[in-house]
Amino acid sequence: MEELSSVLVGLYAAARKVPMAEFQDAALALVQSLVGFTSAAWGVGRILADGLRHHSVHLVGDPPDRLMDYKEVKHRDTAAFATENNPGRAFSFHAPILFCEAEVSGTCEYAGRCEHQCYILASRLDGDSGLLHWIGVYRGDADERYGDADRRTMELLLPHLDEALSINRTLNLARENADGEGAQAIVDRFGVLHHAGPGFLELVQREWPRSDGRDLPSPLTERLGRVPGDRYVGRTIVVRARPIRDLLLLHARPRMSVDDLTPRQLAVAQSVAGGLPYKEIAQRLGLSTATVRNYAQAAHERLGVHSRHELTAQLKAAGL
Repeated sequence: MEELSSVLVGLYAAARKVPMAEFQDAALALVQSLVGFTSAAWGVGRILADGLRHHSVHLVGDPPDRLMDYKEVKHRDTAAFATENNPGRAFSFHAPILFCEAEVSGTCEYAGRCEHQCYILASRLDGDSGLLHWIGVYRGDADERYGDADRRTMELLLPHLDEALSINRTLNLARENADGEGAQAIVDRFGVLHHAGPGFLELVQREWPRSDGRDLPSPLTERLGRVPGDRYVGRTIVVRARPIRDLLLLHARPRMSVDDLTPRQLAVAQSVAGGLPYKEIAQRLGLSTATVRNYAQAAHERLGVHSRHELTAQLKAAGL
């Protein structure tokens, strides 16, 4: 019990200090000090008729292509189906016994190849999103079976791991928004919101009044994440995205006058704000100096600014 208490103290301390992209590694290192493993997976997904669909998975000790291998056997993963039917609990499995029947022999071969011979799966169901939150720890030696104490430990740890992850994301999103401009959220590739900072849902629902606050509206899901640095410009909202492992960090803000600039006007305005003379801007953009001057004048008029300082302020407020 003393070891568990120490790990929990370390977990919540890490939640407040560690950057978002590094937190799950730090948390699983603490788990490993209690329940030894050769590899681990911490994920979120949905159990469908053909098995577990991963929305986000953080792997330790396994290569990224492990998930591609899993797709071949997921429809026969009886362990995953067991976790769906018993959320809030942890189960210990021994692959050579669990998958001994001929019809699941491929799953047994997969477990041996991946060194997932002995493992514990713990899960909980999020009532709001319908997503299954789960964690698996694995040992490659079939003789190193997990005991009931290990299983109970993982059952106790999972809600703390999820709570610490939520704290970590809340604090890191607040740091991302230190200037108070806009709002942030974390979303997966299916458009499911995993975490929304203050004001994010209000901005989304201003653009899409029927949004349920659980999934991104389809125009956002279809646009964001396709091209690095891309942004969605709507009627009332502008959203940018950047990847954090297999998730996307979104930054949303109200639409501003600067969003009405054409791509060329914006490129020239950014260069002018950066202090470049017209001649150098022309060379960089492959334009004539006169054309650059015209674009700059049009940008100033559209934004209602009269100096480089005012222009810079508007671009900075828009995050451009």
